[in-house]
Order: sequence, then structure tokens, then C-alpha cells
Amino acid sequence: MLPLITQLVNMSLPSSKALVITAENKTVDILPKHNTNVVEMPRFEGAICQNFGPFTAGEAATVPLWFAMNFRNDDQCTIINPEWLTKEKLDTLLSQELLTSAFIRMPTDCYYTIASKLLQWPQNTRNPYLVKHCIKDIWEYRLEKLQELLSAFILEMHTNGKAGEKAFKSLKNRDIQNITAMELRVVANRDFSYNEPEIEWFFELCELARFEESFA
Repeated sequence: MLPLITQLVNMSLPSSKALVITAENKTVDILPKHNTNVVEMPRFEGAICQNFGPFTAGEAATVPLWFAMNFRNDDQCTIINPEWLTKEKLDTLLSQELLTSAFIRMPTDCYYTIASKLLQWPQNTRNPYLVKHCIKDIWEYRLEKLQELLSAFILEMHTNGKAGEKAFKSLKNRDIQNITAMELRVVANRDFSYNEPEIEWFFELCELARFEESFA
């Protein structure tokens, strides 16, 4: 029954590049430094320009992360960090993660990429070194936990087949809906003993868990 349902999800694990693009399309708030008319800016060289603004100096505006980074590089704004990007918030998340074998829900699926991009400007962050350290600890611990879970799942799947009851039992109470696509892609890229169909199958199960949770 479960394999048939997962076929309906029909999802494919994106590439690392695609996941970075997804993260850079997430919105953040900026504080413009000057009054500015509509700004035309391409997402990347050769792309069609998109319009943003007009902006008022000191008045917060919400824009995609990629635009915010380019605007900041031109010294036209300050980027306002998301509320979760503080040592206190991250310490709490890390403590919760360490206390369970399950995966806790992160503030955003793109937490690691967004944090890495924003920490290019450490002056915008209080205790930037400690924040960076917290993010790294959360990231590495979740990857270690994921690699262990994925290896156990694939071993059971090889032994009992896709529909093997033990394979699915290994996922129970692990909150796999909270595993992010970037985490799974990084683990897959690190360990070449996994083949792509196995990774795709696990990703479909994570997406199915998300789907089921949304209707719970």
C-alpha cells in the first residue's frame, strides 16, 4: 500500500544547485539606505531583469535573498537577519536536537544555506562566530543522524524489499518530515555507497510524511 501512495507523490530530490536557488528565492527584510526608485536587477547574468521597489530610506522592505545580497553588495541596504538567526534561538534548537533520535522542525528548510549567506556580513549579527558555530553543530549532528538512519533503512530495504515492514519501522517516531532536502542531498553526495533510486525512495517517504502531517 505505502509504495503505491509514494508513487503519487511523484517527487524527485533536487540537485544541490537547485536547492541553493530555492534558498536564495526565500524572502528576507532589508533596510534601504537611500530613497530609491524602482530597481531593475537580473537573477543572474543573462537573465531577464526583475523590478523591485521603490524603496524608502530606513523603511523595511521584503525582497528575495538573492536581491538583498546584491543590493547589500552595492552598499544600498542592510539585511535584517531572520529572528531565528541568534545564538539563543540556535542553542535551543541544538539542545532539542541532541535530546531526541527524531528530527526536530527547523525554522526553514533552507536554514543552513540562508545562514551561510547572511553570515558573509558578520557585522549584522550579534556574536557572529558563536552563531556560525551553533549552525555548524546543528547541521553536522543532523547529517550524522540522517546518515545513520538512511543506512539502516537501506540495509533493511535490501534485506526485505521496498515493502519490508522492518524498513518502515526504522522510520517510525523519527519525524522524517522534518528532514530537509539539502540535508538528504549532502548525505547522498558524501556517501557514494547509496545509489540514486534508494535516495529518491527515501526522499519520497519524507515528502509523503510531510503530506500526511499537513492533513493531520
